[in-house]
Amino acid sequence: MPDYLIGMNVIETDGNATPAIVGAATSVAGFIVEAQRGPVNVPIKVNSWTDFLNSFGGHRGKSSGYFGTYCVEGFFLNGGKEAYVVRPAKSGAPAKRTIEGSSSSSKPKKKKGEDTGLPPVDESTDTNLKPTVTFVASYLGENNPGLWGNNVVLRISRGNSEESVNIDIGVKRKGRVRFLESHPDVKAKEMERKLRLNSKLLRIESNSVAPTSWTDWQNCKGVIKDEAGVKNIDHNLIGLDEKYNPNDDGIFVTLAGGTAADSTGMLGKEGFRKFDRVDIQMLASPDGERTEWKLSKQVITEGRNYCFRRGDCMYVAGLPHNLGGGDITNVTKETEGLRTGDRLGSYAALYAPYIDIPDPEVPGDLITVP
Repeated sequence: MPDYLIGMNVIETDGNATPAIVGAATSVAGFIVEAQRGPVNVPIKVNSWTDFLNSFGGHRGKSSGYFGTYCVEGFFLNGGKEAYVVRPAKSGAPAKRTIEGSSSSSKPKKKKGEDTGLPPVDESTDTNLKPTVTFVASYLGENNPGLWGNNVVLRISRGNSEESVNIDIGVKRKGRVRFLESHPDVKAKEMERKLRLNSKLLRIESNSVAPTSWTDWQNCKGVIKDEAGVKNIDHNLIGLDEKYNPNDDGIFVTLAGGTAADSTGMLGKEGFRKFDRVDIQMLASPDGERTEWKLSKQVITEGRNYCFRRGDCMYVAGLPHNLGGGDITNVTKETEGLRTGDRLGSYAALYAPYIDIPDPEVPGDLITVP
């Protein structure tokens, strides 16, 4: 170890070693977004727009009144590399569907030292159970509330053996099903664990008893296995011969009963607190600023105050798009903490420009977004 003297010490290196001091990231953003789907009230890290789509779904149209997703996309289009997204919700139910078998099955027993992914069961009463499986719209095992879940479609087909099945999970939009996940060759005893750990769309309730054979799956009540029913979901689900065959095309399950996630009061101060345990340099709640100026001003003030207390990030605020240039000038003059020279002003910034882009829901119509 070299001897160090008081003062400046110079150490020559070949330039290939890792620096002892690594610069901190300066472009990690936090967004509160009224997304289509996704886990609620927890910050989820996304490293690209594709990551966001996989976890939270795509854009919402003009009818929703929420445009925060466009801000997330703009962040990545402009060079952003890392963001944390919170989908706020105080209430809302996930979509579900329960199917029942017509024959007995066996629920896997939990042996000593074996993790089946299921809670311990009474081994004296866990045999000859009637298969009953409840599918729930979820994100890695946690409930995923919202109307989006009513469009979830499962395709279940025979796996590599009679005792296993393939599970494909998709979302229906505009009459077409787009499959987003595939879980091949899943057996009854491992189904709950595999979906809980790997699926961003679905789980099964832990007390479910899955059918143990492909034949048992086909005999379940609640599955769609007739040609008319499958075509009603999406006629493209049937093969090119246009003749439905469960052994070739699989059987289908749709979810229902999902209700909208209510974010009342979560787009401001209460939502900002969800970022307490993550490092961010910028924070925005674009959907909290979509309404009249009075409410928008409250969210902006709460965002500025939150960043001031943290001392390590800036709140980037958008103004209602119907404000003119003169209105914006007056807003900055009357808003504490946004005035030039205000001691709190360094913790907030106003962003005013809006653009018109095609509405994803209504062809030919435009939507105004920040």
